[in-house]
Amino acid sequence: MNQFFGGIPSSIGNLSGLDTLKLYENQLTGSIPKEIGNLKSLVNLHLRSNMLSGTIPQEIAKLKALTQLDLSSNRLRGTIPASLGNLTDLIFMYIYGNRLSGSIPHEIGNLKFLVDLQIRANNLSGTIPTSLGNLSDLSTFYLNENQISGSIPSQIGHLKSLTILGLNMNHLTCRIPASLSNLSSLSHLSVMYNQLSGTIPQEIGNLSNLKSLQLSNNMFSGYLPQNLCIGGSFVKISANNNHFVGLIPKGIRNCSSLFRVRLENNQLTTNLSEFACLHPKLDYMDLSNNKLYGQLSPKWRQYQNLTSLRLSGNRLSGPAPSELGELNHLRRLDLSLNHLVGEIPKELAKLSFLLDLSISHNGFSGWLPSEIGTLFELLHLDILFNDLTGLVPEQVGRLYKLQELGLSRNRFNGTIPSQVGYCQTT
Repeated sequence: MNQFFGGIPSSIGNLSGLDTLKLYENQLTGSIPKEIGNLKSLVNLHLRSNMLSGTIPQEIAKLKALTQLDLSSNRLRGTIPASLGNLTDLIFMYIYGNRLSGSIPHEIGNLKFLVDLQIRANNLSGTIPTSLGNLSDLSTFYLNENQISGSIPSQIGHLKSLTILGLNMNHLTCRIPASLSNLSSLSHLSVMYNQLSGTIPQEIGNLSNLKSLQLSNNMFSGYLPQNLCIGGSFVKISANNNHFVGLIPKGIRNCSSLFRVRLENNQLTTNLSEFACLHPKLDYMDLSNNKLYGQLSPKWRQYQNLTSLRLSGNRLSGPAPSELGELNHLRRLDLSLNHLVGEIPKELAKLSFLLDLSISHNGFSGWLPSEIGTLFELLHLDILFNDLTGLVPEQVGRLYKLQELGLSRNRFNGTIPSQVGYCQTT
């Protein structure tokens, strides 16, 4: 890796036979010289990861042979020149991670050979041009982290080669168009952190190549697509912080390839007693703050790769199964705000990597197991608002990494162990 600094000299425009210019990952400053437009033979222009400022020079549009344009991760300002639509041989356009503003020129839709378009992480505004539906070869489109408003144009559904569509963190409104279900090659769809509403087209679940669906932090309602994972390679769903109702889709419940599930803060109603636990690769599950009911089955021991399990704020009842202690990789367990009863399973002490344990606001009774004192990595222990009795075991004082300990609103007696001097008690 070089460490060039200073500006790009205007004399670079004298290299008339140059076909590739790679000055990426340096400390170059100043503006891109307009003389770069003299490099009529240039095919590849890579200036990413510098500290270049100023605007994108109009003269770049003179580089008719250009197939790769990478100006990403700089400090460029101003608008995207409409004249870039004249670079009809362009295959890759990377201008992400700058400070570009204004709207996306509809002329970008003229780049019929464009495969990869990444303009994320700027300050772009306006709407998504319908002309982008003409980019029949487009495989990757990242527009996330801008200020784009309006609706997702139905013409995006014409992009039959599209595999990745990233629109998250904008100001998009209205519904997801049903035409997106025509994107048969789509593997990743992300529209998180917008103001999208309405129902999700059920046909989205029929996309057999879909691996990741990220819908969180919008205003969606209705039902999640029922046939997700139809291709057997689905790994991630994030649909938290919406208004989804109904059952957790069968496609998700039976998806053996699933790695990450975030469905918290919706109004889903599913009997977890009937959860088949058919997710051997599952790493993260958050179903908190829904209307789930039933009991936790011993089958949950099958989640051997699970590192985080959050089920708080539901209507779960019955005891906490001792088999939860077999989830050897678990780091976070949150069963708070349910109707769980019985004793706290001493088998939870087997969870040697556990950092957070929250079982507050339930009906647990009996003694706090002394075995809890062997969870030496524990940072947070919250057992507030239960019906626990007896002494607080002195072994709790061995949890030297503990930062927060919540014991109140139980029926403990005796004294708090003197060793508990290293944590923030509540």
